[in-house]
Order: sequence, then structure tokens, then C-alpha cells
Amino acid sequence: MISEQRKRTLIQLAVFLGLGLIYGLFSWYHNSKEKRALVRSKAFGVGTIYRVLVMKSRGTVAYYDFKVGDGEGTDARYERLGSLIYKRSFPVIYDSLDPSNCQILVFPDNFAKYGLPFPDSLSWVIDRLNE
Repeated sequence: MISEQRKRTLIQLAVFLGLGLIYGLFSWYHNSKEKRALVRSKAFGVGTIYRVLVMKSRGTVAYYDFKVGDGEGTDARYERLGSLIYKRSFPVIYDSLDPSNCQILVFPDNFAKYGLPFPDSLSWVIDRLNE
């Protein structure tokens, strides 16, 4: 027979795992919905990184702006590039119907995510990351 304490612990664990699963599914759906919108109504621009911050809670964040709007990208690799990307311009893919849904394209996997080839002009990024 299972004790009351054990039952309570199992119920708490089940609730915790259930909420975690719901959160994970919601996040996955939201991200895939944004990606589908970007692919469906994609437009391209050039964004310039105007600030790179290392934040304990979010990692390294690069803030960029482009002619249609502003965006923010979070990636630990920005920290490794440091001042090399500050005030540099990179391609930006954005949703033409909602420019706040945007992604700056710096790394090869950023391009691959949208089925785009990585340009030779950014090969210095790979070289720097491989140092």
C-alpha cells in the first residue's frame, strides 16, 4: 500500500511534469508558428548590430536595427565574436506582414534554418569561431 506522503509526492511530480510538457509544447508551437510566418511572408533587409550585452539570465544578446524595424538575437556565440560584430551589418530575414518577427543571419545554422546558403562574405565568422 502506498503511503499518503508518497501519493502526495507522486501527484506533485505528475503536476510538475504535466505543466512542463504544456509549457514545452506551447513554446515549440509558438516558435514554429513564427518560423512558418517568416517563411511564408519573408522579406530581406540588412541589419546593423548596435549593442551586444552579456546578460546572466539570457546569455549574450545582440541588438540590431534594420530599415523596417528593430530586433534582438540571443546566441552565446555572439560573445565569442565580441567587438567584431559591433556596428557590422548582416542579412535579416523578416515577416513582411509583421516586421517584429525577424531574425538576423550571422551563423551558418541561421541561414540553414530558412533553407538559405551561407554567403562567402561571412566566412570570417566561421574562422573566428574556430579559433
